[in-house]
Amino acid sequence: MKRIFSTIIAILAFAGVALAQSYQMNVITSSGKTYAIDADDLISVTFAPTAVDVKPVSGTDLGTVLNGIDLSGAKTVRIALEAGGEYTANAPINCPANLQILGDAENPAKIKVGDNKFLVIDKGLTLQNVEIDASECTTQLINWNSEPTVEKVESGQYVILDPVIVNNVKVTGMTSSFMYDGGKAYAWDAMTINNCVLEWTKQDKNGFNFASSMPIVWNVTNNTMYSLEKTATIFIGCSGKRPWQITGYETRKGEISFENNTFYQLANTKQFFNTNTLKGQKNELFTFKKNIFFDCSNKKIYANITNNNAQLTCEDNTYWFDGAAYEEPSNYNADAGLQSDPAFVDPANGDFTPTGAEQVAKKTGDPRWF
Repeated sequence: MKRIFSTIIAILAFAGVALAQSYQMNVITSSGKTYAIDADDLISVTFAPTAVDVKPVSGTDLGTVLNGIDLSGAKTVRIALEAGGEYTANAPINCPANLQILGDAENPAKIKVGDNKFLVIDKGLTLQNVEIDASECTTQLINWNSEPTVEKVESGQYVILDPVIVNNVKVTGMTSSFMYDGGKAYAWDAMTINNCVLEWTKQDKNGFNFASSMPIVWNVTNNTMYSLEKTATIFIGCSGKRPWQITGYETRKGEISFENNTFYQLANTKQFFNTNTLKGQKNELFTFKKNIFFDCSNKKIYANITNNNAQLTCEDNTYWFDGAAYEEPSNYNADAGLQSDPAFVDPANGDFTPTGAEQVAKKTGDPRWF
């Protein structure tokens, strides 16, 4: 950078000499590309940071942490939280760049969200190593911008190329959606929800509300997601354009994988995963392995995912509803499942340690409980 800057200064100085010739500035990037600029057209050269780092101290209201910071040139905004720090979020964190909120893995920061959205974003997201108290939040927690700043592709979607990663996050007290697409047609290149505990006191809205959007690749692994009360609301609603119909993905298959998760009292009398867009599509690959479904979806986990045409792989899942094991209908191509009660230790108080012999032997559900 110093060498490039010195070269630019030299060229500018030389261009200022009263000579008859005209000069061209060549900017060579690390990738080897050369950009030519006519010196006569050059007014000024400025350098703006592409990454902005913010380190709020414990006690900060994160809803104000980006106030007054020029993010116009930023590609990434990193908010590094103190180990064990305690924060509030009494206004949304509205970020036009790839947002990273990073806590400490051994001593996660705690965030208490007020009666407002927590995040409003339309680029990538990494939310990691935090504990969120959403007991005062009556609206969606993570919101995709209803006025996107990214350009639509030809097929009509706002494609998010930066990864979306939610890792080692614990949320308590939710009543609304964990994630909402803002009613816009987003398409996420890669989304991962891993090693999280998501608690709804009562799931009154879709847990993941992607009514207009679609993940291209979505991996949900090693999580516990539960409602303290049985609910009559769809858990995952996903109705965006099929991945292979999105500009730039015409030769790709969609991939949705759920492995080693514990789900409890979610969408008790509704669809667990409602996606008529993808139902029965051979280009969509669904994988469900070693999950525990307890009192979810009225004995029809896959009803709105698949039929005989779909690419569905199922292994060692537990299907338990209203005090008994059951098998998914044969035309869903699902596995028979483990035909036994997982016998959680104390689910009413958030302890989902399984004591059922089959679940223990095969280590199914969220691994944190073993």
